[in-house]
Amino acid sequence: MKLVINAGIVFTALTGLGITKKILFLENLELYSPILLLEEINEHQLRILELSSLSSIEVNELLKLIENKISFIPEKHFEPFLEQANSSIPDKEDTSYLPEFTLVFRHYTQFL
Repeated sequence: MKLVINAGIVFTALTGLGITKKILFLENLELYSPILLLEEINEHQLRILELSSLSSIEVNELLKLIENKISFIPEKHFEPFLEQANSSIPDKEDTSYLPEFTLVFRHYTQFL
């Protein structure tokens, strides 16, 4: 199964004890995200450490494993849709995860 994920999912996997982490590492799951996800996670590194029961080294190791599981889609593949997406929602940081991104995602992944 192919799934587009956002920073909130990765944040939960890094800070939570539950099923999100297990789901992310399912063998038959292909994860995709805009590269923006990495910036968002880096912005919240301190909060992740505060909420996590892991050490800084453990968080970084887990994050590397998660990053290796995700195929990052370059912004150039969905950039033409950003203006339309920005007019659709109040939180501009979520634009890349909108259905417009999913349409481009479908096109992009057929070549993988």
